[in-house]
Amino acid sequence: MIKFLLTILLSLSLSCGHTSTPVREVKSPIQTQHASTHRIHIVSSLNTIDELGAGAHCSSTAVGQHVLLTAMHCVANSNLIYLDKDTEPTIILAELPDGNDHVLYIVKRDFQNFVPLVQRKLKPQEPVHFWGNPGKSRDVYRDGFYAKLRYVDSFNYTFQLFTLPVYRGDSGAGIMDAEGNVVAVVSLANESAEELSLPLAFSQKQLVAAGVTYVVQ
Repeated sequence: MIKFLLTILLSLSLSCGHTSTPVREVKSPIQTQHASTHRIHIVSSLNTIDELGAGAHCSSTAVGQHVLLTAMHCVANSNLIYLDKDTEPTIILAELPDGNDHVLYIVKRDFQNFVPLVQRKLKPQEPVHFWGNPGKSRDVYRDGFYAKLRYVDSFNYTFQLFTLPVYRGDSGAGIMDAEGNVVAVVSLANESAEELSLPLAFSQKQLVAAGVTYVVQ
């Protein structure tokens, strides 16, 4: 009789173990966008903070399961980056620059949260937003709008001009449209809350190679 009861209890415990499933947190679109932003520490080939100074860092956005988008001027001579508050580095497997101060990092890491990348012509006055300095005190939601194209003599380039508050360490953050698509990347800013970015210019071949969720318009 005791043996029979033990058998029944064991079978019940096994069946309960099979039917129970872990509850996965469901994020809202704005939570997913926030969770897709990451702070990246810049390291040199010697695995130390580079000449930009101790604590130098940029921002980045996950745009694929294994892909980070950031500014090319944040790149150091290394295949290692530190994300957020990690104490162990993330390995960069490949980098794909677009020639416009943007780079896609294919990394040895799985991102549970990432957002689409959309390369398109922006509309004047359309609202945009981003998070900069993820993991630091200025990890806040910032919003503004796209203004127009502006030619800058000193750079000999035509930039996308945004009205956005930008701080040190924001470089590389993905600027998102109202639908949560990354449509630009923080590059330059001034004290008048003006941000200047070059248009995203990744080739379809690069985007496919990276496995990015993207739209080219």
